[in-house]
Amino acid sequence: MSIVCGTTLGPDNQQANQAAAALALLLGDELHLVHVIDELGAELVVADEHNPLFESHGRRICGEAAGLRRLGIRVAPELAAGAWHVELPRIAALHHARLIVLAPHPGAVSGRPSCRLAVRIARAASIPILLIHDADGLLRWARGDYLLRVMVALGRSPGSRAALGWLAELQRGRPCEALLAHVSSNECQESPSDGGAEAPAHPYRGTRREAPLDALDALRDDLRRLGVSITETRVKDARAVEELARQEAIDLVVVPSDLPRERPWSTRVWRSLFRAPLPGGVVCVPPDYVPSKVHRVRRTGVLARVACRHTGGGRRRSRAVPPRAADAA
Repeated sequence: MSIVCGTTLGPDNQQANQAAAALALLLGDELHLVHVIDELGAELVVADEHNPLFESHGRRICGEAAGLRRLGIRVAPELAAGAWHVELPRIAALHHARLIVLAPHPGAVSGRPSCRLAVRIARAASIPILLIHDADGLLRWARGDYLLRVMVALGRSPGSRAALGWLAELQRGRPCEALLAHVSSNECQESPSDGGAEAPAHPYRGTRREAPLDALDALRDDLRRLGVSITETRVKDARAVEELARQEAIDLVVVPSDLPRERPWSTRVWRSLFRAPLPGGVVCVPPDYVPSKVHRVRRTGVLARVACRHTGGGRRRSRAVPPRAADAA
């Protein structure tokens, strides 16, 4: 399998690039570093290696790829033409990817950052999307000198099973610690026995939880057998998840995309968390995601793999070709 990282070719993408490289190293995946040219006539740029704009983008993406290869992973720099929310999911399916990694504002116009495009990519993709704000925890975890802290938002939805399954997939890299947050608008916490006493440091721990789908119990047991240290709590809404993530210094928040929108919530939980400046990153997991059932698709559109000679890539590049019988199968 592989990991796709969408890059803006700017310094704001450094954290996402490093996070994608760390995960590729731990999971043994190839990293596809992709830049999408979303401009008028972009198809002509990607189709012509002698175009000045292609040369400029090619040099920059090869420079990013060369830096990541020093970690000992396989990196394939690629240029695509079209819309980000169309091309990244298509390329991820083409390369049998298990994950798409993004910076908080992919493809943003300079001076006008927005997470709207990241939301559109997550809505279009059939695999998990990792939005990275700060990769420090992931990088320390990859080096083996840190226990990654992951929060999983759960509810009465099929996606909750997929979210725990993704955590089990991540756990195969290195051990981690998990906080399972059961999202319920009917959340009720125990009151302190003494109203004048100072509240404990973690008043939510040990509170009664709402049982999710029955299948989650088996997954929870599987995670414990894998060595995941699990703590459980209940929260009311997306804002409570966000506050808890900051309070507990969570490195990754994993949330299923189908957590229902209830009356107190202005939007779905994962969209709210995508907009929130969390300390680490957010993973949005589709409800039907199963790693073993990620399939390739036929080659369509315009895609060019870049291999710059000055970075030791050998040939100049290999262009996307018409689908072969094996691809169509």
